[in-house]
Amino acid sequence: MNSEKARELQWEWYRQLASLDRKVLAAQATETNLAAIQAFVAAQLPDHPLPPGLAGMEFADAVLRLRQNDRAWNRSLMEALIRADDLVKEQNLPQAVATLRSFSSICPWRLYAEVALNQVDSYANGEPAQ
Repeated sequence: MNSEKARELQWEWYRQLASLDRKVLAAQATETNLAAIQAFVAAQLPDHPLPPGLAGMEFADAVLRLRQNDRAWNRSLMEALIRADDLVKEQNLPQAVATLRSFSSICPWRLYAEVALNQVDSYANGEPAQ
């Protein structure tokens, strides 16, 4: 399996887990799931590791806080992409690129930072705004 497919599967697993009700999520606090969520965080949010040994409601609360943070940064990414697209339409490519690079530099989520930089590459290659 290639690394891109592995990352997609990891995100899918995480989103399914994080969509569970708090009580159901607490019941999922197994060693296997704790190791898996820690691996996910290490790969996607490397500067913000989860504390070790989370159990029950602590595990559920940590996953739900993670999902809340994920959603907030996803929204911020969408706002940055829309802003950059508007700037490109206004013939202000340097500011569009700066907007996305700025987002990428502060976003703790690896995937979202990469998406912003991929859009910069698209602009540099003359591809239309997405």
